[in-house]
Amino acid sequence: MINQPHPSFNSQKGAVVLLISIVLLVGVTLITIFAARVGIIDLRISGNEYRHKESKAAAHAALKTTLIYMRVPLAAPLHGRTAQMFQLRTICLARLVASHML
Repeated sequence: MINQPHPSFNSQKGAVVLLISIVLLVGVTLITIFAARVGIIDLRISGNEYRHKESKAAAHAALKTTLIYMRVPLAAPLHGRTAQMFQLRTICLARLVASHML
């Protein structure tokens, strides 16, 4: 048998460097992907907070408008059905205020 020289460690350095660089590249890629996912989730959270504040402001405005409407006295004297409607409005106003205070 012919004695063939075995590849020495020095000739394998390139393969080791390639393997390490591929592992590092995969690691950096995974970190980048997870960081992008966190950024997207943060954007969704801030959008939800904005919509929440906007809808809360709209609800408060509607409540104020309703309270103003219910406090306006009727111009005509209260007789019969009109008096019942006024009483109903007053009861609704009391319930609305009570539920809003909770």
